[in-house]
Amino acid sequence: MEKKKLIIIVTISVIIAFILGYIVGTSVSKTTSKKENTTGQTSQQISTISEDKKEEEPVKKEPTKINIGEQITNEDIEMTFASVDFKEEIKWSTGEHFSRSASIGEGKIGLSISGKFKNLRGSEIDESTIIGKVIVDDKYTYDLSFKPHTSSSYKIAPLEDVEYDFYAEVPQEVKDTYSKAEFVFGYNNDFGYISTKYVNGKMADKYESLENLYSITATK
Repeated sequence: MEKKKLIIIVTISVIIAFILGYIVGTSVSKTTSKKENTTGQTSQQISTISEDKKEEEPVKKEPTKINIGEQITNEDIEMTFASVDFKEEIKWSTGEHFSRSASIGEGKIGLSISGKFKNLRGSEIDESTIIGKVIVDDKYTYDLSFKPHTSSSYKIAPLEDVEYDFYAEVPQEVKDTYSKAEFVFGYNNDFGYISTKYVNGKMADKYESLENLYSITATK
């Protein structure tokens, strides 16, 4: 009798162990499958994010190259390029006894393109909507300021035809040591203000996003 009970107990224990083993095995299998599925989804998400970031990267825009003596002419503007000079001061007359000037800091000199600018649009053009930079000897970069020689404001009226300086403040030594200066400049079609853009958390090159981009290279 005792032996029979023992056999029954052993049999029940074996059955319970088998059931528990099956349950645990199924659970582990499901968990592993879920982890693999999650890993697959994560990889796919990373891939999608990476592709999205690639799509956000701006296409590098190559500027249209022009030469001193040439001009830009389109439905919006006429812009001539007469010369590239170093200037101790940038100053222009606005009347018989009046003048305006652009400031140049102490120890600096103006490196400037000058010419004439005519507004062919039906609305004013603000000087700040035309931006640029000058790269000296392929290494040193300085921001350009566009200064139309207007009489009283920083805007060019429709059909107004004015002289201008497009200049950068550079150290005095640049005048004596430079061999090449590349002016890169442009504007958007609507002549709207150029806002700062970020790509993948980094500040994007504001010049590469311009719809109209030009360059002039001057050599010593």
